[in-house]
Amino acid sequence: MPLEYEYDFGDCWCHAIELVGRSDVTGSFMCTDGQGHGVAEDVGSAPGWERLKAAYRAARPDKEQRSKMRWYETQASNGDRDGLGNGRETSWAKGAINRRLSDLAGRT
Repeated sequence: MPLEYEYDFGDCWCHAIELVGRSDVTGSFMCTDGQGHGVAEDVGSAPGWERLKAAYRAARPDKEQRSKMRWYETQASNGDRDGLGNGRETSWAKGAINRRLSDLAGRT
């Protein structure tokens, strides 16, 4: 069953979620698959995210690109100190996501 979730109504980040099956009842949800690194908060919507990823792909980033990369690695509220180079723009942390989902389930 496909679902769509819109996050941050100002930037309109839309996420497609697909429920692919069910298993025995547990107290939490679990991600089984996914793709793409989580987007940076306040990066400037989809165009800003694409510019940030392009900065990491640039063979010789210009001054503005280096500044954006530094911002993402040190100041962005959900930045990643390891950046997005070396294919990290497509990686995601399934284990960390499932731990977070489990933690959230424990709060109810």
